[in-house]
Amino acid sequence: LSANVKNLADAFDNNIYPLETSIFGAEPNIDGDQRVAVLISPVLNNPNSAKNDDLVEGFVDTRDLLPYTPTNKGSNEQEVIYVHAPDPCGWYNTNRVRDVLSYIQVVLPSQLAFHFEKLISFNNHVLINKSTVEDTWIDDGLGLFAVDEAGFGGLFYREIKIWFADVTFDNLASLKNERSFKVENYNPQKYLFMRYLADRFGTPIFKDLFTKKTGVANIEGAISSIMPGLKFDDLFRDFAITL
Repeated sequence: LSANVKNLADAFDNNIYPLETSIFGAEPNIDGDQRVAVLISPVLNNPNSAKNDDLVEGFVDTRDLLPYTPTNKGSNEQEVIYVHAPDPCGWYNTNRVRDVLSYIQVVLPSQLAFHFEKLISFNNHVLINKSTVEDTWIDDGLGLFAVDEAGFGGLFYREIKIWFADVTFDNLASLKNERSFKVENYNPQKYLFMRYLADRFGTPIFKDLFTKKTGVANIEGAISSIMPGLKFDDLFRDFAITL
């Protein structure tokens, strides 16, 4: 197990970290130690014990990236990624068994890659540019893109395959409203949209997303240097046609 943990640390230091900072931008360093803490907790395996079917894969609490104050008492004043624990015997959640090997080799590094993007996003949007947090659908899409680029595979490959097997005009039309991307069930489409942007415009376009702008205006601003005047609706139409 200790060897696997070391391999995981090496994967973050030599793969995830340089990849994402080069594509997206600088990570925060609130406490000055130049490290990202990872808290693995079985509480996330079954946060609602009465239902016994919940599982929180992982998350970032942006309160940690702000100083501890009377109005921000939830801050740990450091960069933390919270992740659920391996559960090979179903001790914490009988419906969500997680063996240790696949957890260490795939699940955990995928979660680190996915949520590290959220740390970078908050740092650039809020701490550096003094703006607001990015829309969730954009951060989710970029996080899923990072997981794939890091070599851990798409977190939603199965869902993508199922979706491609039954793509209809109605499904695509329902996605035209960017707000629909905020629905959790649209994670495959969030990933595919960011993959489309990377394939069409190149990954350097992503750094232009980590500015003061957020949401649709941010997408339009990022592509303006390559295709001035291109609106989100037209971009989304091209994306839908490509699919």
